[in-house]
Amino acid sequence: MPLVLVGDPKQSIYGFRGADVHAYLDAGRQAASRETLQTSYRSDPRLVEALNALFGGATDPFANPSIAYHAIAAKPGAVTRLQLEGDAAPGLHLSVLSEDGRMYASAELHRELPVLVANDIVA
Repeated sequence: MPLVLVGDPKQSIYGFRGADVHAYLDAGRQAASRETLQTSYRSDPRLVEALNALFGGATDPFANPSIAYHAIAAKPGAVTRLQLEGDAAPGLHLSVLSEDGRMYASAELHRELPVLVANDIVA
């Protein structure tokens, strides 16, 4: 009797949710075959394009050679719905937290990140 497991190694990193990336990777190594999502039917097409650009050409983008990034396509005919000042919003927005290379402690990020995001939204 076949066993079918559906998962995403990038989701299995969330240990606080009970996920275990090593269990996921072990199961994948034991699988007789593997399939990969080809089309995202829920994601905004600009997000799909941005993620493909960001991770598609990267070597070891998740700091684990066992986790690869597979470029996908957005749902055929999907349109960008998110608007920013009347125009289609970018698929991804990156912010630089420290221009001097300073590393933040986790507790400090929990305190400062909401303020940084809020300030970026209202800017």
